[in-house]
This record gives sequence, C-alpha cells and structure tokens, in this order.
Amino acid sequence: TDFSVHSSEIDLAEVAEDAVRRYEQQADVFGLSLVVAADGPSPAIADADRVLQVVSNLVENALRLTPRGGEVRVVAAPGELRVEDTGPGLELEDRERAFERFYLHERYGRERPVGTGLGLAIVKELTEAMGGTVEVTSQPGRLTAFTVRLAVPARQPASTA
Repeated sequence: TDFSVHSSEIDLAEVAEDAVRRYEQQADVFGLSLVVAADGPSPAIADADRVLQVVSNLVENALRLTPRGGEVRVVAAPGELRVEDTGPGLELEDRERAFERFYLHERYGRERPVGTGLGLAIVKELTEAMGGTVEVTSQPGRLTAFTVRLAVPARQPASTA
C-alpha cells in the first residue's frame, strides 16, 4: 500500500464532520447515534485525506461493534481526534495488541463482526506516516476510545487545560 502523505494545516473538526456525514445513514440503520464533539476549530498538521481514512476506519469499526441504542462519538481538539464507542470494548491484553494485523480478527472473528482485521493496522501505519500516534483505552462494555494525536501548528497559544 502506498502511504504517501502530504501534510498541511488542516482542521480536525472538519474532518470529523466529514466522517460523520459519510456514516450517518449506516448509523441510522444500525440504530446508533453518531455525533461530532468539537469546541471550535481543531488545527493539526496532517494529510486531510489520510486523516479521513483513519477516522473512517475507526468509525466503521465502532459502528460494527456497538449494540443498538449505543453511541459513537468523534471528538476533535487541536492535534487530537478521538473515536469513542459504547461497544463491548477490549481487555488489557487485547489493547496491547489491537493494532497488530489480524490479531483482533483471529481473537474475536467467531463472536464479533470484526471486518478484515486490517483496519487498525492501517490506522496505525497511516497515523505514524503523518508523524502521529494512536492509542486505545477501554472500560469493557462501557466506553472504548481510540485517540489519534497529530502535530499542532506552532503558533497555537498553549492550552490552559
């Protein structure tokens, strides 16, 4: 796969909205709410198409795994995108290996609709190609969050948070 990356200053809130628009109908069909949460512009240095690919992969996984009536949120902040879901989540040993190709597919393929097993590996490769990082946190059955962190344009005033 060609992971060429053309980074520029982008707004992660816009990318989040694009991704949500793209999956709104699917969320409706699955009986899930899919929402964007952003406190205004969320600048980052990244490749907009690649970030959209990353978020789309994460949203697609979340929609597949979250039971009806659940919620998937795409949260944007400067240099950060987080996809949260109320699905079954991941135990600690799975979180450590979640981004390995096919690991979750082999682990859960018979009990969960897990897709090809490449989604998270691609998320990690694309994110790292943009100089970013991705991690997962999970409270199984309550909240699972995949957080992608990317460079922030230099002139941003430091956040007080």
